[in-house]
Amino acid sequence: MAYEYLNQFYDSLMENVPYHKYLTIIEKYIDKKAHILDLACGTGNMLLELVKSGYTTHGLDISEEMLTIAKQKLMEINLHANLFQDDMRNIQVENNYELIICLLDSINYLTTTGDIKKTFSGVYQALKKGGYFIFDIFAFNRVEAIFANYSYNESDDDYTYIWNTFVEKKPRYFIVNHELIFFIKSQNNYFHKYLEYHQQVIFPLKVYLELLSNIGFEIKDVYFDFEKKQSENDSERIILVAKKCCT
Repeated sequence: MAYEYLNQFYDSLMENVPYHKYLTIIEKYIDKKAHILDLACGTGNMLLELVKSGYTTHGLDISEEMLTIAKQKLMEINLHANLFQDDMRNIQVENNYELIICLLDSINYLTTTGDIKKTFSGVYQALKKGGYFIFDIFAFNRVEAIFANYSYNESDDDYTYIWNTFVEKKPRYFIVNHELIFFIKSQNNYFHKYLEYHQQVIFPLKVYLELLSNIGFEIKDVYFDFEKKQSENDSERIILVAKKCCT
């Protein structure tokens, strides 16, 4: 998946994300000695929150451009985190982390149950016994309401971008296609058009729960829009907390 242009505007798109709410949930399950791996860390917004809070945190992302921005952010505040460029399906370490996170619907970029299973298995191996895996997904029953024919745009002196989404409904899952159109001003003051396409697949909650259980995770908690009292039907985002209980 290419982030050739999106990386320049990613933080603008994510400026309303409640990172502090994620941090509040994370801190329920670990202490300050925990070593954390942030899968699909992007430009490092959640990673920075963890590092600033005193956690030893590593970041992994498929995009070199995203990681470059994350590294710059860390340098600007004189903090450090190891950053790795790789696919989340290819975690190669064992028993290293007390916590692995994968937030902001990054798991939904895994488009088959086989890829999800491979990622979950890698996470399981990378966790220490008793370690936690926290990730979020879009709520299956809300996909059409959120994404069907959605469009967003933003402009400044040097750019305009348009984000359109389209939903394909399949018998057992949804495909969400993201079309990103960028008009970026060049040095000669002409605007050039660029396109990026991204795809996510959203399965029902029970699919993710079954895959976790089959690998050996214990499901500890499920949050609906950061709360436990809501249900899948009236929530947009679901946060799952799973624990590695076996060797």
